[in-house]
Amino acid sequence: MQRSLTRFRGTLPELIVLAAVTAMHAPALLGGTYFLDVYLTEVHPHLDEVRRALDEGTLPYWSSALLLGYPLAANPQVGALYLPHLLLLWFGFDAHQTLAISAWLHALLGGLGALGLARRVGASGPGAAAAGLVYGCAPFVVFYHQATHGLIALGVLPW
Repeated sequence: MQRSLTRFRGTLPELIVLAAVTAMHAPALLGGTYFLDVYLTEVHPHLDEVRRALDEGTLPYWSSALLLGYPLAANPQVGALYLPHLLLLWFGFDAHQTLAISAWLHALLGGLGALGLARRVGASGPGAAAAGLVYGCAPFVVFYHQATHGLIALGVLPW
């Protein structure tokens, strides 16, 4: 019994970060929208085109439906060939769901990375949890989904 309680205390900071980051992203994960003009004019249409290409059985290199033609694969902001996005789109998630899940996962990854980094430099459990919370729930991290390449970088930065 004592051993399982000690193990639970050891994972409590991770559970706190998981709960807080999930709570911050819950509105979008449950179907709400991000209210940023860049999201509506750039990110969402790009992912819609990636999904369309996948539905047609082609790789998302180019879209003739955006502007006078738009390079999807050549633009890192689209993340057209980023494996987590491809998998989410391939398995039937729409562009909004894909972005919401991606934003949540990368914020969680960054928060847990900051927690682990804090532990490696000697922080206590509560201190490491605070580091993970500050990083994973920072407004910049939560709302930086308008540029998927930046979101991905923020997720892996602390690691």
